[in-house]
Amino acid sequence: MESEYQKNRAKPTKESAELMLRNYNYAKKHLKEDAAERFRQFKKLAENGHARSMCEIGVSYINGTGTEPDSAEGEMWLRRAVDLGDMWGYFVLGRLYFRQKRYEEARTSLAIAAAAGFSPALHDMGKIYLLGLGVEKDFPKAKDFFQRATNAGSLFAKARLGRVLLKEPHISSKLKGVYLIFAAVIEVFPVLLTRGFNSVRLVK
Repeated sequence: MESEYQKNRAKPTKESAELMLRNYNYAKKHLKEDAAERFRQFKKLAENGHARSMCEIGVSYINGTGTEPDSAEGEMWLRRAVDLGDMWGYFVLGRLYFRQKRYEEARTSLAIAAAAGFSPALHDMGKIYLLGLGVEKDFPKAKDFFQRATNAGSLFAKARLGRVLLKEPHISSKLKGVYLIFAAVIEVFPVLLTRGFNSVRLVK
């Protein structure tokens, strides 16, 4: 079922969508040192229906980057992004809800991104059950989410899964835990060199 925002917004053409993506990538790459201009460019794209720019605007409002902080405005833009099915939007919105201790909404939002195989959301779902954030601690469930996040490429999930396995009584689990931790550390460096800190594999 479409939201009111989806119904009322103009659908971008293929050409305009490609142009927005190019402009988004340019702002993301070349305007890192000018937060205010970066915000303005993302705002234009967001107002024209670019979902990932909506996420950027939402985060900017939440953190006060390039604009005055405004959590309510940030949440509104993130909700628009998730209305368009953006998995990063579900993930960031889930984290915002956790910061606000809105645990049930946070789990709901993260679970949608996790179900789509989005590795940062799988990692966060693991943390929820490992630490008991708004739920009872559930180590098997936490381990399962960390394993799925590891399979999806998350290096932080791989290291965290290793630490979980170190706490298990079997020597085989402990050895696997040591291996996973060292493997995650080794794999970080080529990811940093090729993708930098913005790589989804390094989201923690």
